[in-house]
Amino acid sequence: MFHIDKWWGPTSSAARITTARSSAAVVAAAERLAESHGARHVVLSGGVFQNATLLASVLSGLRKRKLSPLIHRKVPANDGGISYGQAAIGAARLAGMGEPPVPVLQHQGG
Repeated sequence: MFHIDKWWGPTSSAARITTARSSAAVVAAAERLAESHGARHVVLSGGVFQNATLLASVLSGLRKRKLSPLIHRKVPANDGGISYGQAAIGAARLAGMGEPPVPVLQHQGG
């Protein structure tokens, strides 16, 4: 049987270390991207941000760097948010409203 405690110590310590490292990586990447694009707002989305400890740490790190994080408040950050968006677009199309007013981002090659 595999025991993480053998290499990392107590599992709670491993979780804290992993969360701290993940948070630092997200904050550093967001800071570099924001700086290179002249942005001040950073959107945090995806199921990973349902982890309250990670989210709080990333929010704190971004704010310390004078960045403005934007997070989900009414729609889930995970697949539920994607499903909601897909349903909204489908309903608009069925109602004859056409395509959504916000263009869908597409990969520009390269």
